[in-house]
Amino acid sequence: MSKPILVAYDGSAESDEAVVWAVSAATSRNIGLKLVSAWTMPPSEVGIAAGPAYETKLLDSLQRETEAGLEQALAMVRDLAPDLDVTTEIATGPAAAVILEKSEDASMVVLGSHGRTGLKGLLLGSVSRAVATHAKCPAVVVRPAEDPEANTIVIGVDGSPSSIHALDFAFETASRRGYDITVLHAWEIPPIGALTGVPSFSPPDLIENLTEAELRAVSAELAGYRERYPDVTVNSEIIQGGPSRALTEASEHAAMVVVGSRGRGGFKGLLLGSVGYNVVHKAKCTTAIVH
Repeated sequence: MSKPILVAYDGSAESDEAVVWAVSAATSRNIGLKLVSAWTMPPSEVGIAAGPAYETKLLDSLQRETEAGLEQALAMVRDLAPDLDVTTEIATGPAAAVILEKSEDASMVVLGSHGRTGLKGLLLGSVSRAVATHAKCPAVVVRPAEDPEANTIVIGVDGSPSSIHALDFAFETASRRGYDITVLHAWEIPPIGALTGVPSFSPPDLIENLTEAELRAVSAELAGYRERYPDVTVNSEIIQGGPSRALTEASEHAAMVVVGSRGRGGFKGLLLGSVGYNVVHKAKCTTAIVH
């Protein structure tokens, strides 16, 4: 039995968008959905003047509010997909810790880019980044696309095991949603001068040779995917420059950006953990970090 898609919900507009995205994903994959809300006692509310009666009243209020919010999310799911298998759960504890623990039993985690702020905040931006970085399954941070007409998934690759998993996720999603795929491979010439103290330059013939080598590597990596997903239109872009900037710029005209959680290390490192972190923070559309 396939693991369900886990949605982190806190009643914010961003988490409503996450629910809508997750319902579509679960329906297309014919798997279940699990809505999870987490709450904890706000530290600022517990002070010298806070007695047991006050704390009990506050806890009851938080519990009721969380239950009401989850019922609202459940109703939204029922309206969108009446036949979808959906369950709910309320957990006590820090949101990031709760979601990360439950990600072990999910096929993917879906959450909004930001949650509610203030004393009632449950899913803040920092929580989204923590889950995207450390989840035990693909983590999808839902954000409205800057280009509402976009129908392309941009996938960053570098040949690492993590980027291979990202390709699997991107192609499956594209096939199920009718999207195209743009495979983006950004590369940089190692900064030898920074190590030796001797100024270096990049002659045109070196850049051309490196570009051709990178293109061959990407083409070989994609060969199997083109055969397995003949319904997906695939474009490849080889870019000289930093991957974070390239992926962020590409996100302006994409429906989704997909990257691996870790990439190759050393001079050839392209999709490092910092790249995934930057893309989640700056992308102009929904982002998936695949582990």
